[in-house]
Amino acid sequence: KQTQEIQVYKVLKPYLYVVLFNLNRPLFRDIEVRQALNLAIDKKKLVDDLLEGMGQEAAGPIFPRSWAYKADLKTYPYDPRQAQKLLSQAGWIDRNGDHILDKDGKPFRFILITNQGDDLKNRVALSLQQNLWEIGIQMDVQSVPTSARRLIDQREFDAVFMDLYCNRDPDFYSYAYWHSSQRDNG
Repeated sequence: KQTQEIQVYKVLKPYLYVVLFNLNRPLFRDIEVRQALNLAIDKKKLVDDLLEGMGQEAAGPIFPRSWAYKADLKTYPYDPRQAQKLLSQAGWIDRNGDHILDKDGKPFRFILITNQGDDLKNRVALSLQQNLWEIGIQMDVQSVPTSARRLIDQREFDAVFMDLYCNRDPDFYSYAYWHSSQRDNG
C-alpha cells in the first residue's frame, strides 16, 4: 500500500466462518437459545479487530457475490441484554450465583471445537468465549487436528467453528449443510 507503483484491491474471500450447533444436544434445541447466542456475539468487533476490517458480517449462508444473495437481509445486532432476556424466557437463570446460567440444575456449558493450528480461528473462538461469558455461558474451546473430521461427521460435538468455501452458486457448496434431505447424513 505504501508503494505508489502498486495498486491494492480488496476482494471478499469466498469463505463463510460459521459456528454450527449440534441440534441433537438439548442445549441448542430451543430456537430462542440459538437466537440469544447470535445476539451475544459482537460480530462487528470480530471483523474490525481480528480481521482488521477485511470481512463482512453475514446475515445468512449465501455468499454476497452470489445470484441468490439477498442484500436486504439484516444481521443479528450485538445486543447482550436482549440475549439475556431470551435466555431468561427459555428458563436459563443464574440460580446459584456462580455467574453461569443454569436450568433444571444443569449449567449452560458447552465445548466449541475448532481447527488445531489455525491461529485466526483460535483467536476468534477466544473472543466468542468472552462474549458468551459476559452473558453467563461457559464455552470451552478445544482445538482438534483436521484429521478429527469424524467428530463432525458422526456429530460428536456440541458446537464447531469452521469455514465453508462459498461459490456464486449456493447449490455447489451448501447442499450438504443446509438442504433438508441432508438432515440425517449431511
